Amino acid sequence: MLYFVWLNSTLTSPYRPLFEVVYGMEVIIMSSLLLMAPLAAIGISIASPLHRNFRLVILLAVTHMVLGTLARLALLYEQIFA
Repeated sequence: MLYFVWLNSTLTSPYRPLFEVVYGMEVIIMSSLLLMAPLAAIGISIASPLHRNFRLVILLAVTHMVLGTLARLALLYEQIFA
């Protein structure tokens, strides 16, 4: 499984159109997650019926999602251009 995640361009070059479509869809999905994260954070932070600790847990989950998305974008850059 780890080997599948670290596919570089030398292994995917015979299947160029297929992997470019997959990479493009990945970038679109990750970009939409990054664009929606501030909206989710603002919505959760102003939700008054929720307890403050519960709101902080959800905000940390959103922060974790943003960091994971940025890490995946860095890995995707390494896969395409290395």
